[in-house]
Amino acid sequence: VAPAERLYTNPVYRWSISYPSSWTVDSGDLSFVRIALSADNALCGVHSGAVPFKTVDEFTDTTLANNERYFRDRGQVFVISARRQISLPNDIIGNDVLTGIGAGGKSRRVYILADGRGFMIDCETYVKDWDRLEPFYDRIVRSFTLGK
Repeated sequence: VAPAERLYTNPVYRWSISYPSSWTVDSGDLSFVRIALSADNALCGVHSGAVPFKTVDEFTDTTLANNERYFRDRGQVFVISARRQISLPNDIIGNDVLTGIGAGGKSRRVYILADGRGFMIDCETYVKDWDRLEPFYDRIVRSFTLGK
């Protein structure tokens, strides 16, 4: 049985996501909402905003290239280990990318483009905690829906 869930709805960018009730939401910046369980080094951030891209692939490729440059400029690694298309509720199609980040980090990033709005769900933690937290990340990612 899944633990109790809560629902967060972003009033500006019109998306909703479910998350475990023991986690906290920091929505002080509506363009970057953080859902976390600090004691477990668990974090899912949802970045939202207007973007100039015409396709989700263009959005994904540009953002990944920027992330790679960001980490490289700091002498850290950013390695893409898997990339696939994902289908989410409300006929949302996105790109689902697994990456190795920094020294011992792992991240699952899902890129979505809808009506000129770009969304990136970025769930990350340390590699040592990944297998334990990944089922929570998967439920959070798969609950993402967009309002009109």
